[in-house]
Amino acid sequence: MLAIGYVSLLIVLLAKNVAGNCLVTKYCGVGRCCSAFGVCGTGTQYCGGGGSSHLGWSSPPYIDNDCRIVGCRPGLCCSSYGRCGSVATYCATVSYSNCGTKSCGVGLCCTRFGYCDRVGASCAYKKSSTQSQPVSLEGKFKGQATYYNETKVGTQYSTCGVERRLSLDESNQKVYGAALNQAQFDPYTVRGIPSSNPICQKKALVKGPKGEIVVRFIDRCPDCKGNDIALTREAFIEVAGELGIGQTFVEWYFM
Repeated sequence: MLAIGYVSLLIVLLAKNVAGNCLVTKYCGVGRCCSAFGVCGTGTQYCGGGGSSHLGWSSPPYIDNDCRIVGCRPGLCCSSYGRCGSVATYCATVSYSNCGTKSCGVGLCCTRFGYCDRVGASCAYKKSSTQSQPVSLEGKFKGQATYYNETKVGTQYSTCGVERRLSLDESNQKVYGAALNQAQFDPYTVRGIPSSNPICQKKALVKGPKGEIVVRFIDRCPDCKGNDIALTREAFIEVAGELGIGQTFVEWYFM
């Protein structure tokens, strides 16, 4: 039954994504660029600071040491201006200022500024929310795994502030890097600083059509839907058997 499920969803993926992952096809079309997660689009998330492209590839005119290229160390966030900082209102405006609709994780509140914070003075003026509970982190999840280029997220640091040059392996276990969808990641980010999110320390078991692996979520995937994840090239091939179109069906759960 599981094999049938893999085949069925793969057919759906092929139908919806004829072009496949643009990191694999290396083409998006005129005026569009390929994101770190293999999705074509326009704007800074896809094309960099100037929104320019050449045959579908981004050509970001960022300055040296711009955190949108290198990332930020733990305790800091990357602003829309490419500088690392630690002030909540400065950090949250980048991508974590919408908890009024997404809600916040257990023990956190949605502040009037729209970012999640620990219960305290900043929670006195709670922003209204249409969702009482955040997306669940319990149980097993079924979704799409996408191949992503982690160095396009940050050449030196991951979203969680983990240095790219450091191995994630543990003494008796191979651990691969991965990115979690924003719907499950964001509710647990405190004051807009990604490294504050406890998910950064969590591992998960991922099962694909050709194998299973252990991953650690050190990046956030803004292009992934709920229950979906992104895997590095090595990790993706381990579960899919080949790079293929850069997308495959997986089941996964937090360890």
